[in-house]
Amino acid sequence: MSHGMLDTPAIVQIAGSIGDDTYARNPAGPYVRDRVTPTDPNTSIQQSVRTAMSNASAAWASCTEDQREGWRVFAANTPRLNRLGETITLTGQQAFLQQAHLRSLWFAGIVYDAPTTFELPPPPRCEHERNALGSQYKLYFDDADDWYADSGGYLIIQIGQAQLDTINFYKHPMQSNLRLDGGTSEYSPAIGYYPFTSPKWFSNRNVWIRARQMLSDGRVSSPRWFASHWPRKLP
Repeated sequence: MSHGMLDTPAIVQIAGSIGDDTYARNPAGPYVRDRVTPTDPNTSIQQSVRTAMSNASAAWASCTEDQREGWRVFAANTPRLNRLGETITLTGQQAFLQQAHLRSLWFAGIVYDAPTTFELPPPPRCEHERNALGSQYKLYFDDADDWYADSGGYLIIQIGQAQLDTINFYKHPMQSNLRLDGGTSEYSPAIGYYPFTSPKWFSNRNVWIRARQMLSDGRVSSPRWFASHWPRKLP
């Protein structure tokens, strides 16, 4: 079956693969495409993500019932938006695994007791500027964001591979790149180094960046996505 959008009420909620077809959704709505068997190169990035998820799952298994109930209450009181702009509510396990996976990935220490503040931090306010040499970048951040004064809080930056500037939506792969620690008098701008050295960085490409706040009590913000063009587009 060729790619196509779906508008039949009976099947718009289908997700997953049936036979040779895969049903999914994107910002434009539900669609169907040919089923593809993905390859698994088992890169170092994939290995680190899998290790972090394994650590997070083990941490959930070790939680007491009182701790699990705390995460269920927290999740029920903190609805959030998915990438389609829809309001969703996580389960307690999902809320725990989200922070535990990220904190394990960033060597930040897993939080076992659920937050008692039922308000998620907003996406961090930050901007990215590439230097003339191309190997470094400057990250401008706002010291009024929650993570900055929070000892045990963090601003985390992940960077994707450069894409053609005609692409306006990007998701994966993302590589963990820069962690700024709260409560340590970090100064803006911070200096980061690009994880990829492909010549594609230098040929009219967009560099996609994902930034999040992680707070010491286990709360995690929604991501802030932004793309930086190189060479810089003039207004």
